[in-house]
Amino acid sequence: MGLKGKLIAEKEIKCHGDVFHELFRHKPHDISNITPHHYHGCDVHHDHAGVVGSTRTREYTHDGKKKSMKIVLEEIDEEKKLLKFKAVEGDILELYKEYSVSIHVDTEGDVHVVIWTIDYVKAAEDVVDPVSYLQLAINIIQGIEDHHANAEKKKKKGMGLKGKLVAEKEIRCHGDIFHDLFKHKPHEISKITPDHVHSCDVHEGQFGTVGSVLSWDFTNDGKKESLKVVIGEIDEEKKLVKFNVAEGEILEKYKEFVSAIHVDTKGDDHVVTWTLQYEKVREDVPDPISYLELAINIIKDIEAHHAT
Repeated sequence: MGLKGKLIAEKEIKCHGDVFHELFRHKPHDISNITPHHYHGCDVHHDHAGVVGSTRTREYTHDGKKKSMKIVLEEIDEEKKLLKFKAVEGDILELYKEYSVSIHVDTEGDVHVVIWTIDYVKAAEDVVDPVSYLQLAINIIQGIEDHHANAEKKKKKGMGLKGKLVAEKEIRCHGDIFHDLFKHKPHEISKITPDHVHSCDVHEGQFGTVGSVLSWDFTNDGKKESLKVVIGEIDEEKKLVKFNVAEGEILEKYKEFVSAIHVDTKGDDHVVTWTLQYEKVREDVPDPISYLELAINIIKDIEAHHAT
């Protein structure tokens, strides 16, 4: 329990989504030419690229170190423009017993969204969640987008600024604890995870009420920050609480920023899903990966505090 997880990055892109599907299915060797700082080579073994069951070795740089990974193409869905790869050899399996990546593209009219999902099982509890691999994925998406986006689409205001990051964590304590904390007792979170959250106060309304305004003080990426949020939604059936940022330093970088925490419970299994939905104020603003890492650290501290 507590070793399984999922990380997701959804990125709106300015180029056509078919470019991504074609590259990762049929032309993986071209990706190293497009984003050489991250991918350095791709060798296909046994079968042709783009065939279920085919294997390829990917060389890449992660956290400043050159690494390699052998992966097998497990699934192709042309309708969804989805590819699923599973790691079968490489440095990454020293940390994770299982590690899979899914890449698929959603297209609605002129809007194209790449969704990169990492499913993993840690080899031990003290292994870090692979947030840095999600950052690598975002960098690769950005590199491919910059390479292929044409000048006309770059002129379209707002294109490529929206995104979503998701952390899905299996926990050892009961999921109702999380829902109760974020709905009724957010002021107690600072006692549980003081290195990350320092306070939570009510400005308007009351805890656990839609429309209430809360003020949070916390540390993100080594810097102290504060923000005001409005409780935008509470769903008891889904055990979901949604916060919309109304004030704070974060709005200097993001026009919109929404944080949602919900809990899934099936039998004895409890999974917390923390979603960050955002829109950048401009293209050079980084995706809020540090806020996702903060969310994961808060989940871990609450789990450790309450786990029996």
